[in-house]
Amino acid sequence: DDGSPTSSSSLTDVKLDAMVHSVAYAPAEAMKPTASSTISSSHVEYPFLHTSKESFDVAHSISSYSLITLSKHALPLLTCQQTTTTNTNTTQQPPRDETPTLTTRSPSITSLTYIGATRATPNYNIMGPAKASLQST
Repeated sequence: DDGSPTSSSSLTDVKLDAMVHSVAYAPAEAMKPTASSTISSSHVEYPFLHTSKESFDVAHSISSYSLITLSKHALPLLTCQQTTTTNTNTTQQPPRDETPTLTTRSPSITSLTYIGATRATPNYNIMGPAKASLQST
């Protein structure tokens, strides 16, 4: 396999040992505080309380539900692999026990998150609940 798109191997030949989910997103309007035009200019309106359902859905879909989607697609590639090795005596020493050794490698799925999922963090807004949702997944 030379890595070119015309090479004979395909993605079905690929096996993974691990998958790392490091995906997060929320629309800008759900993240930035804005000065309110209806209240005095010294008042800041925090967007968490005014997050639209659409922004909420986008933040949770991309930041949390994507773990489920990626895992579903990676699962066929994340396989337990068992290998057997035998100690073969190639030296002139007396023969040793040549019992086969079975090694099992288990794949893993890891997700990265942020402390804002468990603690109130200034300006993290809708991403706090989105990351808490990810941690619960």
